[in-house]
Amino acid sequence: MRGHLVLVSGSQPNADGALRTIDPALGRSLANLIERPLARSSEHAAVIGPLDASTVDHFCREILERFSTMYGCDYFFVPLGRSLGDFSVLAMDMDSTVINIECIDELADFIGKKAEVAAVTAAAMRGEIKDYGESLRQRVRLLDGLEVKAMDSLIQERLRINPGAAELVTRAKALGLHTMLVSGGFSPITDHVASRLGFDEVVCNTLGVDAGRFNGTVVGPIIDGPAKQGAVADRCKQRSKPSSSAIVFGDGSNDIPMMQIAGMSVAYRAKPSVREVALARIDHGRLDSLLHAWDESLKAAV
Repeated sequence: MRGHLVLVSGSQPNADGALRTIDPALGRSLANLIERPLARSSEHAAVIGPLDASTVDHFCREILERFSTMYGCDYFFVPLGRSLGDFSVLAMDMDSTVINIECIDELADFIGKKAEVAAVTAAAMRGEIKDYGESLRQRVRLLDGLEVKAMDSLIQERLRINPGAAELVTRAKALGLHTMLVSGGFSPITDHVASRLGFDEVVCNTLGVDAGRFNGTVVGPIIDGPAKQGAVADRCKQRSKPSSSAIVFGDGSNDIPMMQIAGMSVAYRAKPSVREVALARIDHGRLDSLLHAWDESLKAAV
């Protein structure tokens, strides 16, 4: 696959200045590897290429990592010849991607078990626990006895939508993409987030409840990595499109399977294992930085 490597300034104040001088700062570092000129540069973005995705994967990652960390910019590999409207599905993880928290950790906080649950969550998201389903059951068992109304408190007091999520979903829907919130989290939190942002579909887990309290179980199949991948593939198939017509966003190891079949994968504030497989990385900017990167790539292709 060929495309443009697009760097977009993030939240750090020195990023704009870095992108103004990206030709000497980064271009020379890449020149011997990719033998491609800087296609376009502006105050907020720089476009390099066209080049092969394999070039970025095998040769440029270390340089890009250093540059993005030093100057606070994010990078995207945008495929040539494709507009956002050519895609059919936008699938997004919820916890720590669309929203600012890991909901199961915050629910555990209401019964004084946040540290214990959060340690397992972090290990699972890093990919250190191979059986994600069992790790989720282990954490859910610790919620046994928690009042269901704690979810309302979590939504009202702790949950925030991450910047750019609304703009990204709105643009995707306007272009005709089917939008999916594909989460290892729980309803009704997922339903609340989906309603606020206008997602077309929710795929998530459901907690067992008895007499107004969680009973420490998960009802139905667990939404793990393979389940996320299957949900995205099925929705693309139903729209008579290949899985490569999907755009996916995620941060944890359980998002990797759906990233591996997508045509565009975006790692948002993600774990190292996720950044290694994604075509785009957002560590500094907003979720809708992808829109800006794509616009800049299209301008460079003219």
